[in-house]
Amino acid sequence: MTDLVGHFLVFALVAIGFLMAPLIVGRLLRPKLPTPEKDAIYECGEPAIGSSYIQFDLRFYVVALLFIIFDVEVAFFFPWA
Repeated sequence: MTDLVGHFLVFALVAIGFLMAPLIVGRLLRPKLPTPEKDAIYECGEPAIGSSYIQFDLRFYVVALLFIIFDVEVAFFFPWA
């Protein structure tokens, strides 16, 4: 193994260690079970109206996707204007 590959592997292991350390510490320190207060539905301090699980019409997703497509297109065309 050349010296350059060894340095790269050490760098990669340190980078992975820096990425994984906060995730592991967070998993160890977080509360294990959610409390009833966290499971309660919250609507800006108002009592919840109806169920929080409703089915949206598919047309809303199509409109959102079209907006994103044209928004990204405008972002690419803006520098050439």
